[in-house]
Amino acid sequence: IVRFLLSIEKPTPEIVTAIEGAVAWLRAVPIKGVRLEAVLGPDGRTERRLVNDPAAPPLWARFYELGTHRPLYLDRDSVFNYEFAKVGYERRSGYDYHGTWAASLLAKDYPAWRARHFKPAATSP
Repeated sequence: IVRFLLSIEKPTPEIVTAIEGAVAWLRAVPIKGVRLEAVLGPDGRTERRLVNDPAAPPLWARFYELGTHRPLYLDRDSVFNYEFAKVGYERRSGYDYHGTWAASLLAKDYPAWRARHFKPAATSP
C-alpha cells in the first residue's frame, strides 16, 4: 500500500500524512538481531527458525498486534502466538511470516519520493 501511495503523482496532504506515518511505523517495528534460517530437522524436513545474529539485516513480521506492535503468528487454529517457534511446522516453514520487505522501501523508494516532492528551497547569494 505504501508503494502505491508513493506512486501517486500529486499526493494530497492526507496521502503525505499516510506515507510519513507508515514510514515512521516501519522504522519503529523491525525485528533486529535475528535472521531467518532454513534448518534440517531431526525428521529430515527443512524448517525455518529465527536464529540469533546481531549482524542480520532487520526483518519485518507479516502480522503485528494492534497497540503493542508485537509480531503475531497463527497456526491453522487461529490462536495467536507471540513466539515463532510455537507455530507448527507447516505454518512456520510454508508461510512467509518474516521478510525484509520494508528495507528497500525505507532505503530507496521513500528517499526518492521525498526528493521528488520536497525539493530543498534554493538559497539566494
